[in-house]
Amino acid sequence: MPARTTLLIIFLTLFTSALVVYSLMLNAQKTSQADSAKTVIPSITPAPKNVSLSFNPTAFTVASLSSTSGTTNVILNVPNNPVTSIQIELSYDPKVLMDVKLATPSSSLWQQTGANYQELYKNVDPVNGRISYIASIKQNGQMISGNGPILSISYKINRAALNGSTSIKILDKSLVMQNGTNKSVLGSTQDFAILSVLPTKPFVHFAPITQASSSGLPATTTIPK
Repeated sequence: MPARTTLLIIFLTLFTSALVVYSLMLNAQKTSQADSAKTVIPSITPAPKNVSLSFNPTAFTVASLSSTSGTTNVILNVPNNPVTSIQIELSYDPKVLMDVKLATPSSSLWQQTGANYQELYKNVDPVNGRISYIASIKQNGQMISGNGPILSISYKINRAALNGSTSIKILDKSLVMQNGTNKSVLGSTQDFAILSVLPTKPFVHFAPITQASSSGLPATTTIPK
């Protein structure tokens, strides 16, 4: 057999073997991809929404002309599984409530539980009447549970703009998160009410004043007091 023919046969044999190996590799790769696609991703079971947000005190009554300012605390109630982060979104009437300020209560729930936390965002928008507060435990920090204040809100009241009542509302954008969940566990909220029991129009009182008339007899005149 000529040497050229022998070399051709060897080349074809090697080329065919390479094609077979390449085909086997492609088939193995497709099988691996199919197996990956069939991998079952465990689902996250939603935690019960048993966490609540409220205020203490729950209301403020404007009962006198000296009732011009007040303070309320946002209360977080976590009865069972501890939480890791919280986002509070509030709204109020900026025409009625002025000089709104935020502070951390001296005995906040963060401190009561010894949580190593950080306040990520704290802001008051006096034009649109919005309050935003975001806080979270630090990495590997103690999670929080129980019942207590987490945010203090002070304000001044514009009595001229208060027509009966107003409120600080907890918006639906508020969130409370726990480990192992991808949805908020906040289940209930209670707004803060400001009520006025003052008359909408002031009373005008009249007091009699006695003056001497031209005839020498006393004359009574009433002037507003």
